[in-house]
Amino acid sequence: MIRENRGKEEPRKFKFYPDYLDLPEGSCLFEIGNTKVLATATIEPRVPGFLKGLDEGWVTAEYFMHPRATPERNIKDLRGKDGRSIEISRLISRSLRGACNRKKLKEHTIIIDCEVLQADGGTRTACINAGFVTLYLATRYMIENKLIDDDPIDKFLGSISVGRVGGEIYLDLNYQEDLNAEVDLNISMLEDGSIVDIQGTGEGSNFNIQELIKLIEVARKGINLIIEEEKKLFF
Repeated sequence: MIRENRGKEEPRKFKFYPDYLDLPEGSCLFEIGNTKVLATATIEPRVPGFLKGLDEGWVTAEYFMHPRATPERNIKDLRGKDGRSIEISRLISRSLRGACNRKKLKEHTIIIDCEVLQADGGTRTACINAGFVTLYLATRYMIENKLIDDDPIDKFLGSISVGRVGGEIYLDLNYQEDLNAEVDLNISMLEDGSIVDIQGTGEGSNFNIQELIKLIEVARKGINLIIEEEKKLFF
């Protein structure tokens, strides 16, 4: 399979553009291959009802798709009200919360809005990567403005897709590869190798434990590269 002149275990070219917008408390444009996503952060001095009085913060995300993110205008996904967008929003939220010590947020909520500007596979993992950089920037804002005392992020987070296509394992599936995948996984992982979230399915066939382990190992290679670039933005 010819895949943009890259190896089976090689991600597409990617780049972060932090502080992409001036007004939000954090923002990041992330490009990977032909997929482009924008994430922004909003900080609110309140938490959901189930957290009131616990001196603990909250991180949540919303996933949207621009109407022309795809070849044909997508009107169902205009403002993220369909089931797919709700499910992806929850995935992004879980991954970002897994990278944050919410006790150190005090009673603040950070909302990460993710919009897919152009889609060519891997939009949910791209949003997690953009969302993490945005979350990191938002927590810097909170520290600098004395909204919190301690850094709530001590490990960086990365996310990528991996799958089996034509009996072979491939990292970072583009749209055509994802369309033909027999197995498709989205994995979020911290820099120490601990897994925050796995979302996977046998699209065309089942897979065994040995294959799952191999898929995770290949995904970690890509995640390590993403986290390495994230750190270069700040250190």
